[in-house]
Amino acid sequence: MSFATAVTVTWYCNRHWVFSRSADASREYRAYFAVQLVGAVINLGAYVAILETARSLARFPVLPLAGGAVLALLFNYWATGRWVFHAQAADHDPLA
Repeated sequence: MSFATAVTVTWYCNRHWVFSRSADASREYRAYFAVQLVGAVINLGAYVAILETARSLARFPVLPLAGGAVLALLFNYWATGRWVFHAQAADHDPLA
């Protein structure tokens, strides 16, 4: 429940303050939700991978957690700009 709420709030904020809106809010929301799901998997996967490869960091779990969060943040921002909010501009620009 908290994940869906967070995704909905951040989609709304990104739509209104960060990226250009598309005419199809429903498609945009579904794409945003999908990107956020992938980002969550990247976050958790990176956390586990860091702990598995550097077991000494288990004493400081905030470090692998931060590593996963940074990787997910970079992916989410890139994918949101590229696939969620950029789709309308891509329809009109053959080079996009």
